[in-house]
Amino acid sequence: KELISVETRSNNISKDMIAFNAFGLIGVIDELLNNSVKIIPLHDVSIKVPAKNSRTLENIILVGTGKSKTFQIEEFKKNGDISKGDEIISSGLGGRFPKGFLLGRVTNIKENDQSNFLLVTVENTFDFSFGSSILFTKP
Repeated sequence: KELISVETRSNNISKDMIAFNAFGLIGVIDELLNNSVKIIPLHDVSIKVPAKNSRTLENIILVGTGKSKTFQIEEFKKNGDISKGDEIISSGLGGRFPKGFLLGRVTNIKENDQSNFLLVTVENTFDFSFGSSILFTKP
């Protein structure tokens, strides 16, 4: 399990907060320690983010692949409307992640003859571990 460890100087951080760096949403808090916080990055396989296609406004679930900067759309039906280059943003549904943050762009769409779903890959261009400042906030 990949974790990002961040030193903190605040006692006002709680496990229900999410983490941002200069480029955007980077992950969720896994563990609070005395002077640091461990963050699970969004691309971790345990993370699911309610999202939507900014072109079609269709709600989807973005899941981590374990590979940096790479996600999959969970169970996207073959008859759905999706194209390479579509921007995927956080939808705000469920209340865990705030609405309207760019999560990535569709880079690959593959059909699976054994399934009714497409395999849709979403990648982002920013580095989750970049920067020395992290903002922790509640959605």
